[in-house]
Amino acid sequence: MPQLIENKVQEEEFTIADYIQSMDDFKDLEETWIIKDILPAESLFLIYAQPGHQKSLFTLNMAKAIVKGDNFLGQTTIAQNVLIVDGEMSRPNIARRRNAMKLSGISSDRLGYIAVSRITKCEYNLSVDKYRHDLIKVLQNSDYKVVILDNIRTLFNVANENAAAEYMPLNSLIKIIRGMGITCIVLHHANKATLENPDPSFAGSSNIATLYDACMSLVADAQSVLTIRVKKDRDSLVREFLHELPVVFSDGDYQILNVE
Repeated sequence: MPQLIENKVQEEEFTIADYIQSMDDFKDLEETWIIKDILPAESLFLIYAQPGHQKSLFTLNMAKAIVKGDNFLGQTTIAQNVLIVDGEMSRPNIARRRNAMKLSGISSDRLGYIAVSRITKCEYNLSVDKYRHDLIKVLQNSDYKVVILDNIRTLFNVANENAAAEYMPLNSLIKIIRGMGITCIVLHHANKATLENPDPSFAGSSNIATLYDACMSLVADAQSVLTIRVKKDRDSLVREFLHELPVVFSDGDYQILNVE
């Protein structure tokens, strides 16, 4: 398992020779979907939306399907353990979403939830080396195969979203997570929509999107219908199913909206 190597020599000796493999050692992506045609295994996935446009709710519903091995938007899912690191919501809001999604009775080994709002011993900030190191150790000692970071702005205390350097700690962390064979879903805010641009891009530096295998935006209308738009798809495997797909949250799950 890759070790965290960041600006200092580790106790164990490192050599790049340990990472030399043949091309046949790498699995075909089509054979390693977590959610068929939506979420590849060992990938980096960016989901962004304006506040109130359901990015956290949508991703939590995705996590529910992954943990239970249920279909998501009609697509088959391979059951995996999920860890959510939530930098925003309060305990009452989390409880309401648990009830709305019917998520009671799932152990923390299967669906782990870290609510930063509950941390009182420190100001939790993943831009700080020791907190990233600690998260990596947690993942090394657990069996989570999907990690959700919700969201960049709050978890990394980003002060200037237009500065590329602000995203270096995030990029360092998610590369290591993917190198451990774990899929990482990162949530971010979108720029403000305007009449000229009703579907804005993610907020901040273009450096945000560099590493991701797929990026998608969520836009909710006045009737809470959510439209998914795939903005980046490294291997063009996600776009075909998801792009411009309208969905709606109903009875604890997202459903594809049938448009006649």
